[in-house]
Amino acid sequence: MASDALPSARAMGQEQLNPGPSAHATGRERPDPGRFAAGGIAGCVAKTTVAPLERVRIAAQVATAARRQSAGALAAAIIADEGARGLWRGNGIACVRTFPSKAIVFGCNDYYTRLLAALPGDVVPVGAAAGGLAGLTAVAITYPLDVLRTMLSATSADGGQRGASEAISHTLRTRGVAAFYVGVRPTMVGGTFHEAARFGIFDATRRAVGADVWWANFACGAAAGVAAGVLLYPNDTVRRQLQMGRYDTYVGAARGLVAAGGVRRLYAGLAPYLFRAGPGAAIQFATFGELKKLLDSS
Repeated sequence: MASDALPSARAMGQEQLNPGPSAHATGRERPDPGRFAAGGIAGCVAKTTVAPLERVRIAAQVATAARRQSAGALAAAIIADEGARGLWRGNGIACVRTFPSKAIVFGCNDYYTRLLAALPGDVVPVGAAAGGLAGLTAVAITYPLDVLRTMLSATSADGGQRGASEAISHTLRTRGVAAFYVGVRPTMVGGTFHEAARFGIFDATRRAVGADVWWANFACGAAAGVAAGVLLYPNDTVRRQLQMGRYDTYVGAARGLVAAGGVRRLYAGLAPYLFRAGPGAAIQFATFGELKKLLDSS
């Protein structure tokens, strides 16, 4: 691609996320099942690879003041209590949630990109807008599984030990079905802005690189994951406290956390998150890109 003839953001959004015959959008295309499957597979590969860092991050986010420790100490405690396999505790349910979630995110992003690219003019930032809509759709469908994952991943932090079925039955008995939708509003807001930031940053950096190869998707995905994560991390900490039933309202949770540990409390577990977010997003975008090429070539 010649540096003096870079296409518009709208055209690049179509080229990067929807290569092949479907790149010429009419606004009437149907969602591509293959893209949804590719997104789910990419999400599960990334999730399993970085699962230990995710386990430590969630433990840090939900730990009480008396049990708060460094990321290294939390990891050591998990290994001491549960063995090395404990670092992947909850990964099964995480993948059950991740497959449909990332399938929806990447598949809907692909679909929304084509719809938005068909609009007249070049006003809408296609990458960010399509990513935001895809994130909102994914959260609306998969949120209860995210709550269950938080419950399972947080067992070492609160001193409990529960499997998935026990956690579900215990929660239904003590808090009811509504417990699986606690924090859904901030999650929908966070999911929308997170995916808008991720896909928007990925789209912008990919256009700057201008190379349609796996390492470009990997590098740009890493940058997008880290940048979006830093922006939205406090929202994630607050919603996980809501999921654990420790606060009744979003504002109350945010105020309580800041009162207990200052603004830094909202960033508890940020270090392991960044170590996870960068590689995780890099693997997702790179894997999805390669699988998409295979689909388009068949």
